[in-house]
Amino acid sequence: MAVIPVEKINIVATKVAKGPIISFLQKAEIIELREICPPDIQHCLILPREQELDDELAMAEIKNALEFLDKMSNKKKGFIESFLTNKEKIDEEFFREICHEFDYRSIVAQLKELDARLGNLQNLESRLRKALQTILPWSTLPVKLNMLKRPYLCITPVVIPAKNLVTLGDETKKNPLMDLETVNTTGDKAYVVIVHKTCESSQVNEILALAGGEIAALPFEHRTSAEEIAEIKKILRHSAQEKKEIMSHIHEMQKHSRPLSCVYDRLFEEVQRSHASQKMAETSYTFVVEGWIKKRDFEKASAGIKNISPASVVTRVEPEKDEQAPTVIENPKIFTPFELITKIFGMPDYKQEIDPTLPLSGFFIFFFGLCLSDAGYGLLLLLISTLFLKKLELPTGGKSLFILLAVGGAVSILVGIFTGTYFGFDISQAGDFAAPLKILKLFDPVNNPLQMLVFSLGVGVVQILFGILLKMIEEIRCKNYAAALLDHGLWMYFLSSLVFMVATMAGNPLAVKMTISGAVLLVLTQGRREKNLIKKLVFGLLSLYSTTSYLGDTLSYSRLLALMMTTSIIGTVINILAVLTRDSVPFVGYVIMVVILLVGHVFNLIISVLSAFVHSLRLQLVEFFSKFYSGSGKEFQPFRRETKYTIIIN
Repeated sequence: MAVIPVEKINIVATKVAKGPIISFLQKAEIIELREICPPDIQHCLILPREQELDDELAMAEIKNALEFLDKMSNKKKGFIESFLTNKEKIDEEFFREICHEFDYRSIVAQLKELDARLGNLQNLESRLRKALQTILPWSTLPVKLNMLKRPYLCITPVVIPAKNLVTLGDETKKNPLMDLETVNTTGDKAYVVIVHKTCESSQVNEILALAGGEIAALPFEHRTSAEEIAEIKKILRHSAQEKKEIMSHIHEMQKHSRPLSCVYDRLFEEVQRSHASQKMAETSYTFVVEGWIKKRDFEKASAGIKNISPASVVTRVEPEKDEQAPTVIENPKIFTPFELITKIFGMPDYKQEIDPTLPLSGFFIFFFGLCLSDAGYGLLLLLISTLFLKKLELPTGGKSLFILLAVGGAVSILVGIFTGTYFGFDISQAGDFAAPLKILKLFDPVNNPLQMLVFSLGVGVVQILFGILLKMIEEIRCKNYAAALLDHGLWMYFLSSLVFMVATMAGNPLAVKMTISGAVLLVLTQGRREKNLIKKLVFGLLSLYSTTSYLGDTLSYSRLLALMMTTSIIGTVINILAVLTRDSVPFVGYVIMVVILLVGHVFNLIISVLSAFVHSLRLQLVEFFSKFYSGSGKEFQPFRRETKYTIIIN
């Protein structure tokens, strides 16, 4: 629940030490660099970017080469792996050795050539197959294809619907100098030739328009159709053999994937340093670095820099007026995964807000368990999440997500035991062997929803009041004592009294008096910033309208009951359908039953987990955070080594 103190740091050193100092800062990961604009230093020089552009071009070529190798490897990825980048762990010394010795340019050039050759062959095969499909029906045509059109005599190949062949024959018979010969008939198409004088080509076109035919586009070759077909098939065979050789060569080139990945990440590292350099300023002999650092890391940074360049100067700098400091949050290890939820909404304002991670963690995971509320589903979720955490190399956000799901699964097991629900099966319907579990069943959200509705709304009231309390604490930390007491303190008193009165059905005089007194105090204080007395009273009265907003937020927690019932009812329906199917068809019914149970419960698990996560998250971000938290801060992002394909181990 801690926002870590940060401060500005300024580093001035000689240009000779620039490279080593940038490398140190990148590896240390302790400084968020701030861009120094020319007004800050009058004699700034524009840093050269030619090398950076060359590196970025090389990275693009290597990326294309790696994607080509990956595509050609035919490795099938699982559903989860398709969303994750599988980074390889590699020792830094070995990483540097590979990058120094590996000639990536020649490998990239070879892969580009293979890719181009393969593409050309694929285009050639596509054109040849299309030509083959066109010419195959004309395989019995004995005339050489370049002889179809002569100066005085034409043999026009025509494709026509078979049903219109008689019409075409009748039209050609009208001209005694025309002849019609059928070459082939396949399905609903007829392939014919019309022999006519060259000067009568326009008349042939008119006949074809009437008969619904069209002239076939045959190649102009010094071969017959059969010879052309044989030639195309020969070229296709040669192309297939060449493709096989290329694929074999590509398979041999797969061994270069790892070195290429290392070189890409080394270039990526250099580009990051170049980008960092763009944020620095330099003169003819010195350079200047400015940024944000955790207060506790200042001495570490100063010592490391002076160890590289004893002549360097490292000082603390006062932030500019209205300059926003980045926010660093740190929590006990058990609560670190919940920082994911905080970061989804936004980081706390460095000066004014507390870290909401710890306050929201208990509520979020409890609500998740309530929404899922099935011991069987909870157990499956716990096992699957644990398996992913052990088997997959996940980024920080991915690890946090699966840890949250694993803990949520564990809480769901407990809630499922107390509601007596196991894969949609009500434990109260089981035999005597389940007697211990029957005793533990305390709630029944399906048959007694009112009990759980009251419980859900009660939990909502507690979280809303807790949110107001946190806002009150924030105001006290900022020394806004009047706002803390009169705004948030009075609202806590009034809402608590109102809940007390509703709980006692207005039958407790003390509850009624507390509620009335809270309302009167709000009317008298909420308009205190207005100068006019009438305005003070009007704004005070209008402030009571906010009660409806708190009521709406409280009713929003009824979704906990709704999701509990949904998970249970869908699971029950799946079980009923499976049993009905089992008894409907002998033998086969059991197979169908198993399929329905597996598919149905997997579907219900996925939908229920998604709903539980989204709605539990919504209750934190909307109903809870709106009482005390704006998330207007910006996250501390230190200059660090980032990689795409490898994890470099120091």
